[in-house]
Amino acid sequence: DYTIDATSAASIVAGLNSGNVTINASTGSATGATVTNSAAAGLGSITISSAITNNTTANTLTLTAGAAINVNAAISLTSGTLTMTAASYSGTGAISARSVNIAATLSGGTLASNIAIGSSGGVFGVAAGQTATFSGRVSGTGQLRIGDVSNTGAVTLTGANTYTGGTTIATGATLNVSPAAAANTPLGSGGVITNNGTINITPATTSGTFLDPDYSWAVAQTVSGPGAIN
Repeated sequence: DYTIDATSAASIVAGLNSGNVTINASTGSATGATVTNSAAAGLGSITISSAITNNTTANTLTLTAGAAINVNAAISLTSGTLTMTAASYSGTGAISARSVNIAATLSGGTLASNIAIGSSGGVFGVAAGQTATFSGRVSGTGQLRIGDVSNTGAVTLTGANTYTGGTTIATGATLNVSPAAAANTPLGSGGVITNNGTINITPATTSGTFLDPDYSWAVAQTVSGPGAIN
């Protein structure tokens, strides 16, 4: 396992200033901002216990764990790209980046972080047959894409989301929309494109327009493209 503390967080920021940084969770050795991965799939976690802040460079921070990534402190890369891959996620540390890419390879878990996606948007994906939940607020100007060719599982959004770039569901992927409170707007604003994906909405809707008077988010968003709406 690898814990990002104040010392290693400073090393990561220094690494971002000079180039891209890749961190693999493992039981192996760590040198500077890089950890050599020697753990099998399903083993090795990354726990972020001190904030990582680098808002001046357009470089990439990549976190890869065979087990969990625990986001217990903030990650802020306003000008850069954050890519995380793990079996599951937990934590409440705020996340912001120009591009945010989060993939779950196994159970997915629940990430309660507030996530700000910038102009390059974000991708939330999970492996086929698995489910991951994002219960924090998703904000920002970018488009949120659910799934990709490698991740066709189910993503659940429950937060009071305010992102404005719209939502696209990849071919074969599933988006579960289940607001935790009546005032929540889990799909932010902008259109929703199913793109041969599936959207499951609670409460129920009619095809094309969200339509439950008890939920304030169910008023004006339209759904377009081939796919299933349940």
